Amino acid sequence: MSQDRLFESKVDELKPWQRSNLPDPSENRPGPVHRNAHDTERTASGLVFPRTGTLRLSALIALDRAGEAGLTHGELAEDTGHRHYSIAPRVTELVSMGWVVDSGRRRPTDTGSPAIVWVLSERGKADLL
Repeated sequence: MSQDRLFESKVDELKPWQRSNLPDPSENRPGPVHRNAHDTERTASGLVFPRTGTLRLSALIALDRAGEAGLTHGELAEDTGHRHYSIAPRVTELVSMGWVVDSGRRRPTDTGSPAIVWVLSERGKADLL
């Protein structure tokens, strides 16, 4: 089997959340890889980007478990066992990718300040099935 067909067969075996995140390989655009990356680099990067690193994956799993109740950054940090300053930027990345959204609700932090309650977006819910 040629390497091209082998790669295509791997793409065919992907779960829906993985396929929906694939960048268009014909686009030469900046993203998780450098601007002049080959189409295979862009596609491979797109396959794993939302779930790369334990922090993004931990946040997705925790938000999925929380359901509509959602979690604040502090609650995510507590739930995942990661530091607040480490998990918050990962949530920002997931928001920019369309996987997580602001629920519109606020909960007090341990200091009493209001904090955004984050939930999976409709795309996040559908793609994580």
